[in-house]
Amino acid sequence: MSNHTIRKVNSHNWAEFGKLKSVEIEEKYLVITNEDGEVRRKSKVYASWTSSKEKLERMRGQSIITCAPADRPFSCLEWFSDAILNESYTSYRETENGIEEIPHRLLHAPKAANEETRQLLWSARIQKQFAVENAERLARYNINLLEQMNQELEEENSMLSKKDKASLERHAQEVREAVPKWLEADEMRFFRIVGDRGRDNSKLLHFDKEIAMRYRIDTTKISKVQIAVREYLDKNFILGDIIDPNGVGIRSLPQPIKLAVFRLPDENAWGVKTVRPYYKPKTWYRLERNFLGDRKDVKEPLDFWFGIYDKVLKEIDT
Repeated sequence: MSNHTIRKVNSHNWAEFGKLKSVEIEEKYLVITNEDGEVRRKSKVYASWTSSKEKLERMRGQSIITCAPADRPFSCLEWFSDAILNESYTSYRETENGIEEIPHRLLHAPKAANEETRQLLWSARIQKQFAVENAERLARYNINLLEQMNQELEEENSMLSKKDKASLERHAQEVREAVPKWLEADEMRFFRIVGDRGRDNSKLLHFDKEIAMRYRIDTTKISKVQIAVREYLDKNFILGDIIDPNGVGIRSLPQPIKLAVFRLPDENAWGVKTVRPYYKPKTWYRLERNFLGDRKDVKEPLDFWFGIYDKVLKEIDT
């Protein structure tokens, strides 16, 4: 095993990993491998493994450091909970020939510094990396697409009664308060699909139709969807990852999804009624309306709604 630097910073142990070569999914783990063939794993019991995979894919070929909670019995050289780029930092030394630049890795600290100073230095560098990543993540959202989503919400809100608007504001406040707790828990969450499928359980709900034509997922045989929550978006909308319960091959992998959730009255549970397109939403809405016309909630079988998805996907990048 390579001689990797390890530092305990606040509540986590941080360990260098070297250049990230591959990111793979095993049955129970997210597995990363470096250029020396060394492996670290993250258990898929943590809901954040899906967003970790996406993040690590962007880091492929670059030097990274990983962390694991310091209070856990497992080694930070074998397991990880998060990762950041191992950015270089520069110090300067005066020589006969002038000022010399000396590059250092993120977990380096001057030997002369005391432990408190080193902790502050490492913590500041790590927080800076997280801030850079967060800024880059936000930049990946196209502001025009966010405005389009808000426009759709405003159009729907304009048709709501005062009572419904009050309910929506309450739902939004509850979701805003809940999301930080969900992210801290790092667990998959269940959201109940709201509606009555009838005595024979064959009626398609509004949710069944939307998720079929926007994500090609069949939810007609389940009462709940399992979501790895990523972040709060707007109103009572969240961004998460969903795994198609019937998916095979590439369809069995997590895919991002936008959905509106709300706390069910008098229950310690949450429900979901609607989803929004994740991929190129502005164009998706336009094409969806072209193919649907005024039949948005028409009584049609599941294959009809899958057909809308297929048509939109075929046209959206042409």
